[in-house]
Amino acid sequence: MKCILPIYRSILCIFILFTLPAVSQEKTTIESRPPISVNQWREDIKFLVKTIERTHPNPYKKISREEFQSVVKRLDLEIPILSPEKIIVRMMQVTALLKDGHTSLLPSDPNGFNNWYPIRFYWFEDGIY
Repeated sequence: MKCILPIYRSILCIFILFTLPAVSQEKTTIESRPPISVNQWREDIKFLVKTIERTHPNPYKKISREEFQSVVKRLDLEIPILSPEKIIVRMMQVTALLKDGHTSLLPSDPNGFNNWYPIRFYWFEDGIY
């Protein structure tokens, strides 16, 4: 029984670590906000591309303008069938095409889409690490 107790204690600590911030903040839910229309998403994508072209010193150094625009156009056409989360991820992928560590798109979402932690847990014989 003593061997199992540290595992439960570890699981409880992990649970508290991840749920306490969520409980302590008042959140706006997706239901309380009007959905973003297809045209609004398209405007966001146009704004993203214009901002990249205006502010990046050399956006087409590692990808051709044609290839970049092709990916953006494909995203634009698929907006009606994608969920908001998938659209955001695809916009992040468009930004990543620049292959520039100083250029990124970090979503700010009151529903927690942007609340993730870059850690992994593994279950070993002597506990979770």
